[in-house]
Amino acid sequence: MTMTLRHCVREAQNGNHEATLFLLGQFSPLIKKQVKKYNGYYQSVEEAISTAHAAACRCIFEFDLTKPGNF
Repeated sequence: MTMTLRHCVREAQNGNHEATLFLLGQFSPLIKKQVKKYNGYYQSVEEAISTAHAAACRCIFEFDLTKPGNF
């Protein structure tokens, strides 16, 4: 993970809303790809995107910044 992303994760974990939005934007291409792939499992595209954003936020807030290296 680059220092910029690591810094944004730290900021997001400390409550910085803009950092969280930046990180979600970084993962937007992946989220869109997965929504297209698994759209049939959800009632709407909005529900699929919401679920993906919730999962991404959970990963951001649970990421352990004390571990060294790129994950």
